[in-house]
This record gives sequence, C-alpha cells and structure tokens, in this order.
Amino acid sequence: ERENTLHPAIADPANISPIRAEEIYQAIRNQVRDNYARSGDPLFFEYQHWKRFTRAPYRSPNHGERFVNHYANATAREYRKYENAGALPAGSIVIKDSFTVTKQGQVMTGPLFMMEKMPKGFRSLAGNWRFMMLRPDGATVGLTGGANDGAVRFCAECHAKAGAAHDYLYFMPDEARLR
Repeated sequence: ERENTLHPAIADPANISPIRAEEIYQAIRNQVRDNYARSGDPLFFEYQHWKRFTRAPYRSPNHGERFVNHYANATAREYRKYENAGALPAGSIVIKDSFTVTKQGQVMTGPLFMMEKMPKGFRSLAGNWRFMMLRPDGATVGLTGGANDGAVRFCAECHAKAGAAHDYLYFMPDEARLR
C-alpha cells in the first residue's frame, strides 16, 4: 500500500527494447537534467557528467515501472563492482534519473532518486545512507533527516532489505549493466 502511495505505477507503460529506451533517453536527457536542475542545486545539473552504470535505461518495478539510469560520483567508484562493491565511503552518491514511456508513446520525465552515504552516526534505516527524491520539476519530495522525511521513508525501508553485506544497495538487472 505505501509503495503505491510513494511510487505510483505508471498506467499502461510501454514495453520497448533497450535500444529504443536508450534512443529516447538520449533525445530527452538534457531536458531531464534541466528539469531536476530547477531545484537550484548544482548537483542535479552535474550528475550526468558522472559515470553512468547502465548500458541502456531499464524499466524498474520498484520505481513505478519507470525507465531508470544509474549514475555514481567519483567517491562511489567501487559501485562498478556491483554486488562485490563492499561498503562505499562517506560522500558516495548514487543517482537514478527516470522517465516514462506509455503505450500511447507519451514520454515524461519521472522523479530523480538519490542516495548519499553520510558519515558514521547518521540516522537512517539503511546504514548511513540519506535518501532524497525530486519531482520532475526539481521540487523536493523528501530528504532523510530533513524536509518531508516521511516521504522517503519507503526508500530507506526497502534498501534496508538489501542488507549491510551489499551496503544497502540494489543494482540494475544484469542485462542493463555497463561492463
């Protein structure tokens, strides 16, 4: 129930190939970035210059059937090892941008999902990770330990299930991974 409240599934999502998803993403990626950058935080203008870990966007059931891409900053460089990454250091940031494609061909920017590894002692349900979600227009939905904390509680609860052995991280499906 809470999942549907926080991550409403897209009605009638398109079933498109990874190649087509990548073509669409390349056509809209600057607009997606610019939408998030309306937040005023330069991080959301710069993240697309970080390492991208998805070969092509993939449809994520855990993110409302939206197509997502994974980016990580230089501090999170071990993210490239996926399940063998170990614990990432404080300052690591992983961002998933998202978009929707409906069966009718409508394309829309989706939310941005961010995890930031905080110093030891940061209170989170998932290790020391702080979660943030932005609306497609750059407005903050919620921030762990900050504005509207309850709106991102689901993120922390879900990632807590990934466990400490994987540093509370989930990774994209094998076929979407950049090798």
